[in-house]
Order: sequence, then C-alpha cells, then structure tokens
Amino acid sequence: MTAAQRGILLVLVVGIFAASTVSHQLTPLFMVIICAGLVLVGRCTPRGLPILFGAILIGWVSYETVGYWSGHLPQLLSEIGRLGGTFSASVGNRLVGTPMHKIAVDSRAAFAALMVILAVAGAVRRRLRRISDRALLVLLVAPLAIAAFQNYGGEVSLRIYLFMLPALAVLAANLFFPPARPAQAVQAEPAEPQPAEQAPAGPVPAGPEPAGPAPAGVWRSVRSAAVLALAGVLAAGLGELFLLSRYGNEAFERTPPGELAAVNYIYRHRGVAVLWLSRPAGLGTTPQMPWQYHRIASVNFASVRAPVDPADIASIVGYLKRQGAGAYLVTVTTEATFIRQSASYPADWERNFREALSGAPGLQLMLSNRDAAVYRARLPASAPRARPPVNSGTGPSVRTIWSPVGLVALFVSLLLLTARELVRECLPARRWLMRPLALASVPAVVLLLAAVIERFRILALPVPGPRTAVRSCKGVPDEYRSRTGQDRFPGGSPERAGPGHRHQHPRPDPEGRPVSAACRRPRRDQDTRAARRARVHDQRARTHPGRRVALLRRAVCQADDRS
Repeated sequence: MTAAQRGILLVLVVGIFAASTVSHQLTPLFMVIICAGLVLVGRCTPRGLPILFGAILIGWVSYETVGYWSGHLPQLLSEIGRLGGTFSASVGNRLVGTPMHKIAVDSRAAFAALMVILAVAGAVRRRLRRISDRALLVLLVAPLAIAAFQNYGGEVSLRIYLFMLPALAVLAANLFFPPARPAQAVQAEPAEPQPAEQAPAGPVPAGPEPAGPAPAGVWRSVRSAAVLALAGVLAAGLGELFLLSRYGNEAFERTPPGELAAVNYIYRHRGVAVLWLSRPAGLGTTPQMPWQYHRIASVNFASVRAPVDPADIASIVGYLKRQGAGAYLVTVTTEATFIRQSASYPADWERNFREALSGAPGLQLMLSNRDAAVYRARLPASAPRARPPVNSGTGPSVRTIWSPVGLVALFVSLLLLTARELVRECLPARRWLMRPLALASVPAVVLLLAAVIERFRILALPVPGPRTAVRSCKGVPDEYRSRTGQDRFPGGSPERAGPGHRHQHPRPDPEGRPVSAACRRPRRDQDTRAARRARVHDQRARTHPGRRVALLRRAVCQADDRS
C-alpha cells in the first residue's frame, strides 16, 4: 500500500469515527476501547489514534450534549462500576414471560452462549497450532469494558454481544477452517538437479505397478470431509436456533400506522407529558411505540405500571390529573402485546383496559383507532399546565471562560494529533516531525481536559426545581417549598435571576395547604443594605452559579428577617 493510500484510509477512518460520535452513544466508546487495545498489542500502526478519537469524543460530549447531562450528571454517573446491577437488568430480568415467550428468550441466551463456546474452542485450536490471534482477541474482550460505565436501559449485554459478534464468528469458523497445519511452516528449498545418467540402450524392463494413494492422504481427505459436514450441520442448526430465538418479537417490534398517528396527534396538540404503560416489574424502560423523533426536549415521557386488573384505573386517572393540562395517556397495541408476552397478562387485557378508560368519567377520549388510543384528563380551565422535561432548552445559560478556552484547545489538539498521524503514514522521510508534534499536542490535550473538567463541575450543578430540596426561609419546610415549585427561578435557571428578582407565584399545594407568606421574596429596595450586599455578592460570584445561588438566598433571608 502506498503512502497516499494509507493517508486516504486514515482520513476515512477518522471521518467514520466522527460520524459515529454524533450519531450514537455507545459506538464511539467501543471504537476508542478497541482501538486502544489494538495499539497495546501492536496491531494498529497509528499509535496516536486512540488519543485523537478520545479528543473528538470528549469535545462532542462536553459541548454538543450539554443540554442532556447538565443538571443531572450525578444520576448519569451513578451507574459506573455497578456490574452486578448492569448484568442483572440486561440478562436476568429479561428471562421472564409466558412459557412460549420464555422458550424464545432462553434460546437467545443459549445462542449467545454457544457462539462464545465455539469462539473459545477456535481460539484454543489456533493457539495450539502456535498461531497468534491478538487482534481477534482484542475485538472479543474489549467490548466487555463498556459494562462498567452504564447499563444502557437494560440493553448493554445485547450491545456488547453485537460488538463481539464479528470476532466470535471468525474464531468460531477457525474451529473448523483452515486445515490443521501451522501457519509458520517453512517451505522446503528445492534440491539441486542431479545430472541425468546415460539411459541404457534397448528396451526398459517393466517395473512393479504404481501403488495407490498413501494412507495419510486418505485419512486427510476423510477428516476434511467430516469437518466440512460437521460445519454444515452446525451452521444449519444455528440458523434454526436464530429463527426460534427471534420468534414472537415481530408482534411488538413493528410500528403500525395507527400508533404513529396517535403520537403525531400528541405532538400536533402541543402535548407536554405523555404517560405510557409498562409491565408491573418496571423493566420496560423504552416504550414499544414511535416516540422522541420530534420535540425530544419539550415532551416528557413517563411510564405507568399497567394494572393486572384492567378495571383498576383509579391510580392511573389520578396520576394523569396531577400532571396538569397538556398531559396525555396513550395505549398502543405493540406495548400491550409486549406486556402480555413478558408478564403473562390475559389475552383480552388490552380490550378490557380500553373499555375501562373510555368509561371513566374523569377521562376524555381524544383519538382511537385499531392500533392506539389517546386520553386526556377532564380538568378545569384554570388547571396548571404540565411541567416540561428538565433541561428542556438547549442547555444552561451559564457563561464561563473555560468554554472558549476548551474550544481553542480542542481545535489545536485535533489539528496536531491528526498532523502527527498523517506524517507517520504519508511522509516516512519526515518522521522527525512526529516528536515535535507530539510534544506540542501535550499541553493542548491537558488544557482541553482541564477545560472539560471545569465545565462539568460548573454546568453539572442541579437547577433548583420541583425535585431539588434547598435551604428554606424561616417557617417553611424544605420539602414543602420544593413540592410547590416555589424555588424555581425566572427563566428556569439561577443565572438568569438578578439580585432584585421576585419568585414566580407558586402553584397551589396538591393537598390544599396554604402557602406561607414568609417564603415569598419581597421586592427589595435598591437603597437598603441587603440590596447593596446582594449586588456585591453577585459580582463576586458571577462565574460560579452554585455559589451565586447560595449567596442570593442568604441575602434574601437576611432581608426577610429585618423586615
């Protein structure tokens, strides 16, 4: 391969990784781990490629996904290291359902276990023949590391298996092919030709008849035929097992047009909260319906446990009413089929459940078709509107100097790291440039990591909201203030609240308790000492939103005490 071809291939690989980074959460992590493993075992020539991939991934997560992780980063990081819970949620909790469904689920686990056994046997066979398969072993083992980071909604075991499957297939095939002969067999040098002797004149006497094929050759042919027949039988058996393992999923993995019409109805009428049914164990974290393909940051999807008794809908109706205006309850056929197969619900459960919902006086049927039904609670015109999801915007409006610094460091790091690898692959005569480029990229990468860590520390602070308990003013308990939503700031984030702002009017308590007037922040006079102190504290803590919120709250409470 020429130097130009290697350079083009390197650019294509980096482009594929960049496209994977912006399109999926787990794929770039797998690629970084596998690439680092290949570098460690000496099977990847561009040794700086894992660092380049890591810089691309860190930059994307830090700047382009801040609207997702800002405010609840501790919850996202809480799954790190929980290997037992991860494998229990992705394997053990899925081996449930009707007897027919359990056959399909058990066959999936058996299929994966059989592939692993065949791959291990193939790797052992190759090792006994003194053949090194370090690249395949890295592809086989590296995806397991992702289980230490998150459970991916209970599907991380499936994702790990999918990324291991290429290596599993090749190693399983190596159990039968190629023939059992060492790869390092040295070809014998041809002997020097001997001078031909003078053939005697006259007729040559007839010798013995040539013997048949050697016994070793016959045994080799028989063994090859037996191995080929065994491989064919095993391939046919795996094909049948695959059909058995996937049986039943087509009933709830398709998307009927009626379900799409129901979700479009909710989007068209500006729904804010959508309730969907899940099985009683609460394992179905992802609904079996089209969702979150539009307005992903402004519609909150919440699961409600499906009652075993289809007539027991009081709790569901009450929960829907408590959500407020703009909340909808949707029932779809695919989710009902999933519940019926995985939780052994009766065959007529969906029909009876819809009849109960249609007859409930507190619900109003908004849309009904063969595949789905949409309901809305009957609420007065003055009912509060349902709350949108947390971080429903493009991210917090906190401004920190580390954001532009990190962007500059990211650009410089990508430029230097890419140039270093291109010099390695395309300019072998100028490889002396690799060391200066590497030394120049070190401070840029360190500065990028420092900027990312500081951004995470500042922007990951939870925004005070209905689920955040904060320090209260005198006479009002913390849990009551957080439940009434009175600690929310104008604009939804503390950095938009000036030193003289007032609280939004709290929503009435669901239990009907009066709202204490001591917790309301009065408009502070600009000539008072508390107002001047608040402005000074605001100027000092402008770059730290957590400290700013604490100082503002302390100044307001002091003003309340003096008044």
